[in-house]
Formats: sequence, structure tokens, C-alpha cells
Amino acid sequence: MNIARKSAAETLASNTANIRDDLRLHRARDLLTSEECSISEIAAELGYRSTSNFSRAFKTKTGKSTAGFRNSLNSGAPNPESST
Repeated sequence: MNIARKSAAETLASNTANIRDDLRLHRARDLLTSEECSISEIAAELGYRSTSNFSRAFKTKTGKSTAGFRNSLNSGAPNPESST
């Protein structure tokens, strides 16, 4: 495989992973607004191998822990994520 093709394939794979992660994050926000599912159930539904992997990915993307995000919704605090 030449360099240009390899670079294009790597870019496509990276873009696909970013889209998948963005969709998972959007779904996670939706699920976290509901008290019906536990954080471990949400992690499993989104395809994470563990709750800690999900929590780490969520915090990396949002700057908030999953519990902190859920608590801010319940406390009536403004949610900086809702404007995106």
C-alpha cells in the first residue's frame, strides 16, 4: 500500500472512530438524564467493556464524571453540555 492510500485509510478509520464516539456520547447524555438506568447499565448498552472505561471516556469528552453530570441535572444546575 502506498503512503497516500495508507494515510487516507488511517484518516477514514480515525474519522469513523470519532463519529462512533460522538454518537456514544450523545446517547450517554440522553441515558444519564434518566434515573431508570444505572451507570453500569448505560456502559453496557453503549458497548463499553467496563463501567470504568465508560466513565473515563465520558469524563475525557465532557470534563465531568458520569455521576457529576447526572447530579448536576438533578440539582437543577445549568448543564454546559446542553448547548451543544
